[in-house]
Amino acid sequence: MSESVGSFVDAPRSAAALGTLAEVRDQLGRIMRQAQRRGRRIAKHAKRRVVIFVDDLERCPADKALDMCEVVSQLLGHENVVTVLVADLDLLETAATARYRLAEASASGVSTSSEVGQKYLHKLIQLRFNLPPLDRETIATALALASSHPQPTRS
Repeated sequence: MSESVGSFVDAPRSAAALGTLAEVRDQLGRIMRQAQRRGRRIAKHAKRRVVIFVDDLERCPADKALDMCEVVSQLLGHENVVTVLVADLDLLETAATARYRLAEASASGVSTSSEVGQKYLHKLIQLRFNLPPLDRETIATALALASSHPQPTRS
């Protein structure tokens, strides 16, 4: 199961080329349901969810990060599947603005180009949590607290 997901994540375009987008989405849905069934056998009658974390999107080239958001939206939207995107969304908004500015602005009458990126991401992301930036003092305090607590030992 993990090999199927891994090969799709590594090369989504080649995986999609082997079948239609709907077939790829259906196959991923079957994989997700298998994972949920396997988890249900372990925890009897519990409602199981598959949670997928996609981190550091802002480290990718802007077009690649935007493509990943679209792949997540189109292919991973299954029942009991939660996808968490961790990224600087301002950078993704800028990339979406650059990609869709002309077509979207003329079609919808959006007044400013930055609204295009915001509107696009709003369609893809259901819940958005903006975290405040950390300053050096906050990070130092958190590290000092973490180092003052005894660490569990491994056997």
